[in-house]
Amino acid sequence: MFTVQSVLWFFRVSSKRDRVFTPLHPRTEVRGITGVLDKDLFLDINEFSHNKSEFLKIIKSVREIKDDSAKRELLNCFVYTCQMSIACTLDAFGNPNKARKKNGAYFENLIRYLVKECGIENSHAVEKINIGDSEDTFSFEYDIVFEKEGQRRAIGQIKTSTKDHLDKIFLDKLFFQKCSSQDIPFIAVVLNDVQRTQSKKVSSTFLPGHYRAYSVYLTPLSGVYYVDVATSAKQFKDSIHKLDQLLVEDMWDF
Repeated sequence: MFTVQSVLWFFRVSSKRDRVFTPLHPRTEVRGITGVLDKDLFLDINEFSHNKSEFLKIIKSVREIKDDSAKRELLNCFVYTCQMSIACTLDAFGNPNKARKKNGAYFENLIRYLVKECGIENSHAVEKINIGDSEDTFSFEYDIVFEKEGQRRAIGQIKTSTKDHLDKIFLDKLFFQKCSSQDIPFIAVVLNDVQRTQSKKVSSTFLPGHYRAYSVYLTPLSGVYYVDVATSAKQFKDSIHKLDQLLVEDMWDF
């Protein structure tokens, strides 16, 4: 079970390591060994501990904060701090490949936990689909399936970044449309899209040209929800939103 208490443990471990944290916004000098942090979203340990009770109240009545911008932003910040505290701790162990895989798995668990705590049943699913008239099959994985009364209401893929994943997310939806008789929303939930360059500066990994082309020539996604929206992604205001938009409003209409 993914709990706020377990996140607090990760947070305390990482916060005790001064070398773990790297400054962001302005994104200039980068020090330490972790991924990039956004100081506008990352809560310090006192803010995190102080707001824990409020966060738990928010997710239990999340629809009631629709017009409360401060609480919606706290929701985004709290989720970001949870996940990035875990990411920093994993980075500190010095195995980048293993850290990325574990971080991705933890992020999937966190999003599914949040959706469930907000009141929407969901699951992770893998199903086999027949290829044409042959006996051959291939496995199709859904990171999150939104459910109501036992029926699928929406499907989503959950990624820590669209880097190396953007085309697959669109192809996943295209495959689903071709292989399923269901006409339901297909979304993506993304942590962020930033990385370090070799010169120790920070750059975006979101590809606006690819996103636009895939939306036009493959199939548009029903929505993309970022915890930390990349600057280059903000031009797509009709389809790319902050995570609170999903939790507070959109998923209730699935």
